[in-house]
Amino acid sequence: MGKFDLPADYEQKMSNRAAFDATAVEKALLKLLAAINELTIGQDLFSGEPPLNTDNIALVLTGDDPGSDLRIRQYEFECSGSDRDSDRLVKRISRLAGTLPLQGITVDDIYLVSVYRNGSVHYNIRHIMEREFAHARLSIRVKAEVNQ
Repeated sequence: MGKFDLPADYEQKMSNRAAFDATAVEKALLKLLAAINELTIGQDLFSGEPPLNTDNIALVLTGDDPGSDLRIRQYEFECSGSDRDSDRLVKRISRLAGTLPLQGITVDDIYLVSVYRNGSVHYNIRHIMEREFAHARLSIRVKAEVNQ
């Protein structure tokens, strides 16, 4: 195998990308979505699995793609909501989807190159503990800068 030259900062950039904190990106995205959509974290919007049998929206990290660009790391999130009031849920998720895409935003020292929908919003009805809940799901893709 032939020898090839690497930039002087290659090892440092690889190390930065490998060590980048996905949970920090999740927290930054949570804050951003809450602020833009006038939602309260821990009440209307949750990180991870929300309490059962409540009317809320949850954001969960579902994918991590380091890719080949040393400057950027890509993440996938699932934003899902449940509500006994179908109209309220559709309005909330539709508004959230409508605020995307976003570009070039810094939240808590995390530079979000882009935040965009990864497909359309999906709606259905679920029965939880003998109660009917409207359910909505939106996939979000985030590109975060890890090296300048």
